[in-house]
Amino acid sequence: MLVPLLIAFAALFVVFAALRGRRRADRRREMMQHFISAEALHQLLSMSDKPTVLDIRVPLDFLAHTEMIPGATRIAPNEMIANPKMISKKIEYVLYCTCPGEASSEAVLSAALRMGFYKVKMLTGGIEAWKQKGFPVEPYNRPFHLDAQRKS
Repeated sequence: MLVPLLIAFAALFVVFAALRGRRRADRRREMMQHFISAEALHQLLSMSDKPTVLDIRVPLDFLAHTEMIPGATRIAPNEMIANPKMISKKIEYVLYCTCPGEASSEAVLSAALRMGFYKVKMLTGGIEAWKQKGFPVEPYNRPFHLDAQRKS
């Protein structure tokens, strides 16, 4: 009696794990459709109908990396997630950060997609990929608050 019950629980666990893995893979595939390379972004920025670039690094990141993509608007990731009305569903956006593994960009992109913002892309490799390609950067010299909280 106990063996069949254990086998049934094991089978349910395997099915649950498989479904969870598939859901995670589906989410990752959806996210990847919203990734953009530095080259593609550079090309888009030369067009008349260019996207709005959002630098979503946490303020502490600016102490080590003070450069940003020219024309980018700086928004702290926790502000953007807390107040989605800061952006419009009608405008195309490209997000970037300097986090290892692009944690801030992925968190904001994931939140944006869940809220129905489908015109949002994430710069693969962040500002480092942009700079490695030799694309222009400019210093960020506006005041900011050192909010050390990171929403990931």
